[in-house]
Amino acid sequence: MNWININVTVLDSEEFLGAEPTERATWLCLLRYCVGQENGGRMHQAKQWKDRKWQQVVRVTSKEISTDCDLWNWEGEDLVVRFYPEEKEAEVKHLRSIGKQTSEAKKAAARTNGAKGGRPTIQPTDKPNGTEQETHAEPIERKEKGKELEGEEREQDAPALAPKNSASPTSEHQPDGWSNRMPTEQARDFDKLQSRINALHPSWRKRPHFSRIEQDELFANSRIFFDLKDQDWALLSAYMAVEIPESWSPKFWQPDNRSVLLKSVTDVLGHADRWKRESKRRGVATGLEGGAA
Repeated sequence: MNWININVTVLDSEEFLGAEPTERATWLCLLRYCVGQENGGRMHQAKQWKDRKWQQVVRVTSKEISTDCDLWNWEGEDLVVRFYPEEKEAEVKHLRSIGKQTSEAKKAAARTNGAKGGRPTIQPTDKPNGTEQETHAEPIERKEKGKELEGEEREQDAPALAPKNSASPTSEHQPDGWSNRMPTEQARDFDKLQSRINALHPSWRKRPHFSRIEQDELFANSRIFFDLKDQDWALLSAYMAVEIPESWSPKFWQPDNRSVLLKSVTDVLGHADRWKRESKRRGVATGLEGGAA
């Protein structure tokens, strides 16, 4: 991990406030080392380390960590660092595994698409007004025709304009089927994926059609969604349905609309995974106890 995630409650804890300034600085160096190693806050066989190694690797002396305190303690040969962010480590590893799966899937898709002659492209829906012949027609001489002829030209051009109340076929908010944007077989996969996303929230099921913006967002993150396993979908479904108490800390974040989920699915999965582990720690049922999630 590249960040040390320290909750303010840790800095306000009795253990931290009661520690000596030197112990606080030593604990911070120990924590930084463990975060970089992602070792769960346990330094295995550290009792055998020489003083030079402590200074070079962890930036503390062996004397400074030789005795236990409220911020760390020895368990046999292992040094255990208190208040290590285990939940954040698990979240980072989970997101990393999804990213790895996505990367491998992209490579496989690239090889497949290359064998077929390239990736299927989204079919453009914009249709130019008029024919090519009309577009390249010679400009009409207007200097000698006067206002009356100009008015007639406007009347002739009027049918090519869309009615004021009609929706533009390229409107970014207008629902448009996937079959109009890609090959039929690929469109079926996106239709199934769209239905699965709508099943995560009651209000989304009432408005099942994706807008053009939502379609673009889903298309951009489609590999992530297609790589989700059944247990990931079950976890998302349970997390989206639960009402998390305000007293739980750190705070949890649930997307308030479908577009947010489409853009931030990995973040939502991280919060959902942390909610599941926090619920287990508090003895609160999640509805996932009997499943693979």
